[in-house]
Amino acid sequence: MLPDVFQTCGLLFFVTSVGLTAAPEFWTNIKRGALSFMLIGSIIIIIGSMATYFLMKLFSIPLTLTLGMMAGALTSTPALAAAIEVTNDAVASVGYGIAYPFGVIGVVLFVQLMPKVMGINLELDSIAQIKRDPIATKIYGNLEHIDPKGLCILSICFVLGIVFANIQMPFVHNKHITLGILGGPLLAGLIMGNIKYIGRYSTIVPEQTLSLFREFGLVLFLAAAGAKAGNGFLNVLRQYGISLFIIGAVITVLPMFVGYAIARCVLKLLCVIHWGQFAEE
Repeated sequence: MLPDVFQTCGLLFFVTSVGLTAAPEFWTNIKRGALSFMLIGSIIIIIGSMATYFLMKLFSIPLTLTLGMMAGALTSTPALAAAIEVTNDAVASVGYGIAYPFGVIGVVLFVQLMPKVMGINLELDSIAQIKRDPIATKIYGNLEHIDPKGLCILSICFVLGIVFANIQMPFVHNKHITLGILGGPLLAGLIMGNIKYIGRYSTIVPEQTLSLFREFGLVLFLAAAGAKAGNGFLNVLRQYGISLFIIGAVITVLPMFVGYAIARCVLKLLCVIHWGQFAEE
């Protein structure tokens, strides 16, 4: 079994890199259609949660195992980390491992088949790419790079992420809440990734560095979580059998179809499926 620090560091590397990668598109999309994106995201999570709860009761699956399956079915590693942190039970990793393969395959099939079923020409309709400001691009090109690999900025993000994660915010009845190891590094990455430069010095972390830390962090986290839950994997499969795969498939497919239908028919958004984002028609 790997020490807990492996799991924590892996999550820190992964979430911070995701925040830095997503920052430019995140803030631009927030300005362009924040309410629509928030609504779609909320609906997908609500539908997934309702389906998870119903199936948990129907098949009498333990809560911790079901939470892990929801994280795997929605291919959300941060959700698995949250489930483990809240329940303090590594069996969530077993559910994640069972549901994750179909979660990935289901999304890929949805991405490939839905445009053909709906008769959507992605080559013509996909006009959501955000063009960079030519003036800003020129400025970025003349900046000096203290650290060409971006390790200095990345390290600053790690420190800020840990600080943000431990800030206590007042809650009801003299309680406090924190962003935790998920929210803190993500917020740090989103902030630093949007700054771009300080004075004449670039703060942009190269994509190669972000990709390395993103993949390494994910491997580190999943290896640590899987090592904890490995002993119970076969026992869980023997006890619940095929019902686990049914639950995973439903949790994967149902939110995607509902979210797409609402985005397309109600909010009149163009679902740019191959980019994984929504764009206004």
